[in-house]
Amino acid sequence: MKKTRTLDPRGESFQLCLCDLDGTLAHSLPLLYASYALFLRSFAIPPSQAEFKELTGHTLTETVQILKERYALPGEPRTLYRRYIHSMNELYPSQVEADAEGIEFLKRGRQEYQWRCWLVTSASRRLAHGFLREHGLENIFSGCVTSEDVLHHKPAPDPYLLALEQAGLEANVAFAIEDSSSGVASALAAGLTTYWLSSSEPEGNEWILNPRLIRLPNWHALSSLLFQKKEATRGI
Repeated sequence: MKKTRTLDPRGESFQLCLCDLDGTLAHSLPLLYASYALFLRSFAIPPSQAEFKELTGHTLTETVQILKERYALPGEPRTLYRRYIHSMNELYPSQVEADAEGIEFLKRGRQEYQWRCWLVTSASRRLAHGFLREHGLENIFSGCVTSEDVLHHKPAPDPYLLALEQAGLEANVAFAIEDSSSGVASALAAGLTTYWLSSSEPEGNEWILNPRLIRLPNWHALSSLLFQKKEATRGI
């Protein structure tokens, strides 16, 4: 009989860290909301925080298609996409801040546990790599899966399955860090232990009670959990 792995939240039990970008490692949500709001207002449609939250985790192509169908927007999808992304391409790399605690967490994991790190995002290759270059983070990540690399995006498991394939590792030695419900669903569907960085209450998703899901409020709490054995040893 095949043995199942007992969930061990300590960092030493993992070899691969798979990290989301927007809202997790990058403080990009204000810019993303501004782009969403500007796009809708150009059609005299008022934006809403609730709708923006619903769209979080979708690729920009999917977001534009959803909005086109929902509001019967005029124009071809490709033209609408260019209209949506124009300002974002210019502003994203330089105006979106990296999460300092998140960067320190990844650096510490690489140094103390020899983790390999992969970026798994619904952002475009241009935005993701531009962000890494701008913030000097390219040497932290061994690989990057973007919206262009898979046919089916989050919440489908494909982005995380591709990252595992690229790394040549199984899901039982890897973990994911996410902030959105679609990202969490994607990681869990790929068989990954998933750390959901969220201070808000769950909204009844079917995976809330999944034993591989651990919800934490922030990067600090995640560091305390995964480096707990190291910290305990230092305190002796």
